[in-house]
Amino acid sequence: VDWEARGASGATAADVRRGLLPGALAWRAHAVVLSVGVNDAVRGRDAAAFADDLRAIVAAFAAATPAVPVVYAGMAPVGSFPALAAPLATLLGQRSRRLRDAAARALDGHAAVVEFPDVLAPQTFCGDGFHPGEAGCAVWADWVAARIRL
Repeated sequence: VDWEARGASGATAADVRRGLLPGALAWRAHAVVLSVGVNDAVRGRDAAAFADDLRAIVAAFAAATPAVPVVYAGMAPVGSFPALAAPLATLLGQRSRRLRDAAARALDGHAAVVEFPDVLAPQTFCGDGFHPGEAGCAVWADWVAARIRL
């Protein structure tokens, strides 16, 4: 398997749409995996604006490479991250659920969507309790791979 990743630390869906998407559209991919959303939740982005950005990103890939499947890698349940304590965990959990629901509605029929469980096991995180660790990435990769239909 050959793969290429394009990303930016702290990027939101709007950042991906404006800054990373144009270069990614030139790739000759057999599948596209879009991982975005946690930074949107942390920054308090409006769910409708987030959904518009996702829809535009997926539509751009569909127009550029119509036969290539697109998988939205899902919205992690930010409220269950071990690094976050109440009330921040509650607030970010609510935001991530709103964005998750908006993404599911926006992408219905246009992209496969990974659905995270409501709570992630602590051992799936790296030492900071916020980012996925090796075990978390392995599980997540399985979820994404199961939704790629070539």
